[in-house]
Amino acid sequence: MWKTFLAVNFRCFGGLLVQPLDRINLISGKNNSGKTSLLEAIHLHRYPQDCQLAFSISELRGFDNQARLSESLMSWLFYDRKTNTRIRFVCDDEKSIPRELQIAFGDSAEARAQFPEADKFVEGTFLENDWKTDRKRIIMKTERQGKQHFAVGLLMPSGMASLGSKESWDGPSVFLSSWKHAPDEDVQVFSRLEIAKRQEEILPTLQLLEPRLKRLALIMLDDKPVIHADIGLSRLIPITIMGEGIRRLLMILGSIAHAPKGRVLIDEIENGLHHSVMPAIWMAIAHLARKEDVQVFATTHNYQCIQAAHEAFKASDVYDLRLHRLAQVKEEIKVGTYDQETLGTAMEHFMQVR
Repeated sequence: MWKTFLAVNFRCFGGLLVQPLDRINLISGKNNSGKTSLLEAIHLHRYPQDCQLAFSISELRGFDNQARLSESLMSWLFYDRKTNTRIRFVCDDEKSIPRELQIAFGDSAEARAQFPEADKFVEGTFLENDWKTDRKRIIMKTERQGKQHFAVGLLMPSGMASLGSKESWDGPSVFLSSWKHAPDEDVQVFSRLEIAKRQEEILPTLQLLEPRLKRLALIMLDDKPVIHADIGLSRLIPITIMGEGIRRLLMILGSIAHAPKGRVLIDEIENGLHHSVMPAIWMAIAHLARKEDVQVFATTHNYQCIQAAHEAFKASDVYDLRLHRLAQVKEEIKVGTYDQETLGTAMEHFMQVR
């Protein structure tokens, strides 16, 4: 589990250090304070061998996937589009072992100025000849305990040609966007739960939203598998017509259940969920995250969501929640971190925490 995370020259962050991190990390702040950008940084850091992700991450913000290799979108990953400076992500775990990812993007000369060592990495590969051209390229360099690895990608007319790094951090990362997800994503998550015989683990929490829910089942509808719910009617009904809350909660719980020792990133966690059930939902999220050793990062701008989290963890045997509030101070994004005592005091005195 990470204890600190640093992002430099990324999106709206000239430099942002978030610490200490805990099992559940709730990220608040006004609009355009960098909440989603922080989740993106964490997600990119987890996959240092995937050059494609640096482009396709824009899809999480609603961009069409046809724009995934856009040079313009890529340049906006860099703070103030300063592509002559590297992006840096560094995390420290419980053993204080740092893991660093650096990212550079540009033409041949620009990339070589950042990472001249990458030329040697490409020697003798299928990319060698194209690498000597002036095509735009991305270089991702990782370092852990003195060992360095590279991943490189070249923007070609037909797409991206890349060489993956041998380095891979521990545990998966799952990003749940605030945008509505496709029904086939529901099917994938539910299928993994069914195969592992774990539907019963999440049903009690789903019943907070629909008390009549007895079970879920995968049924073909118009030649496609669709999750259906038994709520006591004469027929099972597709969950797609039951409201966004059920689908959202299924995705959250299912993702945590299948990301052992990894991270689940949830943008605007309160979407589709009524504030009255949030304390119980937070307790379910915490229980499952502890069981699977998953670290959760969730954004919100909702005061009731923060209050519900605080009350739920205060009633728990373990208060493993941290609130990280991002705020624009002059030209920089700053972060204030709250533990149980400071968050309780702030809410008692109606201080700004969202």
